[in-house]
Amino acid sequence: MIPRLSLCAALICGPAFANGFAPGDSVDSPLALVAPVLENYEYFSEGNPNTVITVAPNEDRVLEVRIEDTGFLDDSVEGQRTIYAIEYASEGGWLILDVSVEQRCYRGDNRDWQTEPCL
Repeated sequence: MIPRLSLCAALICGPAFANGFAPGDSVDSPLALVAPVLENYEYFSEGNPNTVITVAPNEDRVLEVRIEDTGFLDDSVEGQRTIYAIEYASEGGWLILDVSVEQRCYRGDNRDWQTEPCL
């Protein structure tokens, strides 16, 4: 029960401080956003962990960094996706414009990525 509560707390608090990064923060490189994920990756843990990282410009010509973690050993949450919108700052470094956190549910009507909690 404690892991589920921790996951729920992380999802509720996630959009403002995903992996410690929030809109308005600056990072030296887009790699700084994915480093915590890679450093803590548990590929031999239970479940079927899978992480996909995508970096590409979006339709607004802003660089988008997507981190999708799936294969959770949970009966309701299948995965979590964090999306950072960043742009290069004229004084150097990268400015985080937006952070969103979504989850994909194992059960329910909507099994696509969503911001609503899984039931």
